[in-house]
Amino acid sequence: PENQYLKDNKVQKDVKVRWSMSQPQATTTEVDYFWKSISTSVKGCVSVGFICNWNHYILQGKTRIYWDATQRSVLEVVGWWLVAYILVDLGGYVVHRVLHWPWLYVRVHKLHHFWKSPTPFVVSALHPFEILSLTSMTMMICASLPLWWPTYIFLIGWIYFYNTMDHSGVTMPSLWKWQAPVKFHDDHHKYFHVNYGPMVDWWDK
Repeated sequence: PENQYLKDNKVQKDVKVRWSMSQPQATTTEVDYFWKSISTSVKGCVSVGFICNWNHYILQGKTRIYWDATQRSVLEVVGWWLVAYILVDLGGYVVHRVLHWPWLYVRVHKLHHFWKSPTPFVVSALHPFEILSLTSMTMMICASLPLWWPTYIFLIGWIYFYNTMDHSGVTMPSLWKWQAPVKFHDDHHKYFHVNYGPMVDWWDK
């Protein structure tokens, strides 16, 4: 027969289990929303500070971004903008693929994938490490290329505009033939392991 110690131990475990089940449990949604609020706050402090540093150096002329429109021909201005566009998108693809590595996904990128059907607000719902990685990659590429400053501003604005449209949840065709339609990134949120490219689908083929 069981000794008294084992009987008492079973009773204690049963009581603990019943007590635990009787307590209100935080749902996954509540926990995710909590960490989302924390990450959004930290993201703002970290990423905005980092961007300000880069723009400070740009304003001082310490990068390759230039102010004088007469320095290069129109063809060179457009050509370097296209180079920046392609490199930034390729860089975003690489960072995105790395963020889907199991260790990083669980600790970083999972926050963004909380939404299976994205909305425009999801474009900024990123872990601080993720947005800092994407921002630093973008700024390093732009600051390393001879971009005329209006084209640099246009590129940054276009990236954010297209990513917002990409997360709109509205089915619409691509604005340009070389850019992927909104459904391309919607399917990434839906199926998880496809369509990593930020603006074009070239890298996923």
